[in-house]
Amino acid sequence: MLPIKMTKVKYALWDRSMHVHNHRLRQYILDTHLALKRQIPELVINQNVDRLLQDQQLQDATHIAVICSGIIVLHPGPFKKGIERHCYDSSWMISGHILLEHKTYPHISPQVFIVNVELYNQLKKPAIGTAREVQDLLLPKPVPSCEHIHHDYTPLYLDAPRQEEQPYSNLKFGWNMIYASMKNQIKVCNIPHHVRLQYNFIYWWNETEELSKAVNNLVTSQPVIFDKLNPAQTNHFEWLDKTDDLPVFVFNTEVCDVINRGHFDRFIGCAAGFKLFNLWVNNGGSSTAKIFHFDINPKSLAWQSHLISHWNGDDFYDFMIGYTGTSYGSQYNLSRQNRTISDKEICQQNLASIYNLCGGQHQFTTLWRQWQRLEHIYLELDLLSNPNGLSPYLSQNCLVWYSNIFNFVKWIYKLGLNELSTRHLMFIDACKQEGVWIMGDDPNGYAVDNLACSIT
Repeated sequence: MLPIKMTKVKYALWDRSMHVHNHRLRQYILDTHLALKRQIPELVINQNVDRLLQDQQLQDATHIAVICSGIIVLHPGPFKKGIERHCYDSSWMISGHILLEHKTYPHISPQVFIVNVELYNQLKKPAIGTAREVQDLLLPKPVPSCEHIHHDYTPLYLDAPRQEEQPYSNLKFGWNMIYASMKNQIKVCNIPHHVRLQYNFIYWWNETEELSKAVNNLVTSQPVIFDKLNPAQTNHFEWLDKTDDLPVFVFNTEVCDVINRGHFDRFIGCAAGFKLFNLWVNNGGSSTAKIFHFDINPKSLAWQSHLISHWNGDDFYDFMIGYTGTSYGSQYNLSRQNRTISDKEICQQNLASIYNLCGGQHQFTTLWRQWQRLEHIYLELDLLSNPNGLSPYLSQNCLVWYSNIFNFVKWIYKLGLNELSTRHLMFIDACKQEGVWIMGDDPNGYAVDNLACSIT
């Protein structure tokens, strides 16, 4: 076992997009690469898997986790933590989706696999081993665990044999690393179930035409037909349509700083954190302003409404704990998405930064109580599906903050960069009214901060 502090996992992407011959599907795969890069910025990319493992950028790692084209990471934090915990055990050289098939040497599915760098180097960097036909090649026969991840062909691990060899004619991906492990009495481990739960794989080489149709329907907002998709593909498209797993942001993930763009009497923004409040404070703080909170997630709207209606500006952490401790709060489960609920110190640090932007805690409380007396309207709105959705609420002297809606990773997985760019332009066109100032990110992650009518 490696001590936790000595475990250093680095992440790599094995780019297999050149093997996707369907144009629509290939573009979708490239968009998933973009989403992965947003989730794991340090990702090293290569089209050759053996060269990838030997990339100099990865050589100071204790383990290399290789993510293959077609992986959709659902929850990057738990995904990385799960892999890192798995790597504390250093008794294996390779861990992956182990597959046992009749008359085929054990191999791994090219989805996610992890290589122990020290053992990999000790064994002189064996090639991963690609699929090929051979003539009765004698190889050590691994001993599979009795327990499996699922069915009877996914053992939890492979133990090294005791001098027993068997002829094989069919070799598939990963066979050589398994062979090198068995030859050197090193076990091979499967990716644990709790890690597998953090990602989907779309199996782009199966039912390619049907998968391409599903992707096309997704982008064009048509119903996805599941009949001819495999279960993993179906899970992926069902996840994309889910909104009940979207986070409720108690605090903003983006910077809340002093932003003064003038005096506004109407503020429209996402139901997330305190940024809309900060924008009101720093842009006139009108006592007659109308505030419009919008979000695709009704839980976010419910939290904002509860916060503004019931919190008096004191003892925020206790208030939040009380909310999550009620049946109503448990239903909306802030704790699942926010460390603030489990870490009082982090919560207080975040809140202190909000106080500072207002000139201190006392001034914050005064302003917050003024904010509570304003007229607040809550709109359940999917701005991606309806880029014109805010048009009825726009007016002169109006500030619109739309955050990273057009740059949100899940929507990149869903629609891709081109479609997001199209819808972002539609949104900007809908906001081109006199006196409307818009703030947010474009699909490439660049800030938009300007009068809508000035943007061309």
